[in-house]
Amino acid sequence: MNIEPLKSYLNNNSHNKTKLISDFLNKDILIKLKNSEYIEGDFFINDRLFFIKKNTLELEYVGNITYIQKDKIGIQINKYRNVCVCPGDYYIFRKQKKITKRDIMEELLDKL
Repeated sequence: MNIEPLKSYLNNNSHNKTKLISDFLNKDILIKLKNSEYIEGDFFINDRLFFIKKNTLELEYVGNITYIQKDKIGIQINKYRNVCVCPGDYYIFRKQKKITKRDIMEELLDKL
């Protein structure tokens, strides 16, 4: 049974979904989600994603994107295991990447 308990709450309060979802998660999951943001789309290859099941609010998968299809995302859990997931069944958090000096300089060169 796919019941999404936070659906109406998130629809009514859509200003900061990362904070709203985090209020209902377990402390162990929040520690793993440190420095991450909630996303609904704009997936890119090699992004580190955390998949939280919408009906149980448990962390189900953590991995890097290996491929993206129309309605499926392939993630690499570890060296030997890949999983194909449907993003509509999960709250997806993306690990924020650290910006290095090199990245800043490349952006500056592109703007010149």
